[in-house]
Amino acid sequence: MILKIVKTGFALASIALFALLVWLAVSLYSPRAFTPGEVFVEVEKGMGASAVARLLEERGIISSRHSFIMSYRLFFHPRKIRAGEYALTSPLKAKEVLDILVKGKVYLHAVTVPEGLTAQEIAPLIVPFLDGGQDGFMAAFRDVGIIGPIDREANNLEGYLFPETYSFPKSISSTDAVAAMVGQFREAFSGAWTARAESIRMSIRQVVTLASIIEKESSVAEENKLVSAVFHNRLRIGMKLDC
Repeated sequence: MILKIVKTGFALASIALFALLVWLAVSLYSPRAFTPGEVFVEVEKGMGASAVARLLEERGIISSRHSFIMSYRLFFHPRKIRAGEYALTSPLKAKEVLDILVKGKVYLHAVTVPEGLTAQEIAPLIVPFLDGGQDGFMAAFRDVGIIGPIDREANNLEGYLFPETYSFPKSISSTDAVAAMVGQFREAFSGAWTARAESIRMSIRQVVTLASIIEKESSVAEENKLVSAVFHNRLRIGMKLDC
């Protein structure tokens, strides 16, 4: 009698486990369509799996927060759900959502920094995406340690924030954003450019200063060569650049 009860209990437990696995599989691998077709979701720092699951359920991206949490703990833990802004495109399986979140595939904003801008003019373009805001950007701008090896006289990074289109996640740190721009400068100003500066007996700092002056003096790209020639001639005969 006892053996029969044990067998029955085991059979019921097996059926329940099988049903649970089927439920999880359906929840995890069934694509779910949601409206609108692309939904932006921001996972804030410190949000746990339960809070994220509730947010996704409220936005209609997953069908059940309970199956989402269970699937995360069974198949993805101890990998953490990463904070950031995500663009989720319909339809998505819950597993695909989890993959995106634990791998930190955050949405990247295209931020274009045109040529000839000062740091004050660049700030409004990138500050909306920075974790530290305007103050953080200016603090990073004044941190010359990153450019020290090539310009020990610099007191800020003016001229070293390279014009380019960058892909920044929302809430990127000011230090990382500025480092990316300076990194682009260092990558561009290497090899042939460094050799060219040495051949005309100019330091990188002098080249950057001269380039900034040329940008201010000429608003038309075609005039840059002429303006550059004028300033080089002034330097050659010992005249000040602002004369």
